[in-house]
Amino acid sequence: GAFVDIDTVEEDLPEQLHGYLEFNGAPERLTVSSDAALASPRTLLEQLRRCLLEKRYAPDVILSLATANPAQVLKLPQQGRIAVGGAADLL
Repeated sequence: GAFVDIDTVEEDLPEQLHGYLEFNGAPERLTVSSDAALASPRTLLEQLRRCLLEKRYAPDVILSLATANPAQVLKLPQQGRIAVGGAADLL
């Protein structure tokens, strides 16, 4: 029932995600993050992009790793999703 976080500093998210899913890790229990003190937040975006383009993972699964799943961990029910009543934090 615990959440797992993969840090993207090593820039190997596609490989780490593959291993997690291969061993039946639940994607809804996974978050990804960047250690902003060591790497740019751009690293996180690039790693998510690689998962989409190189590994062909479903966009909804990949995006939830950095949006809905962390919001659930942090108990922020209005964040992480585009929904009626949500905070609508869009770029």
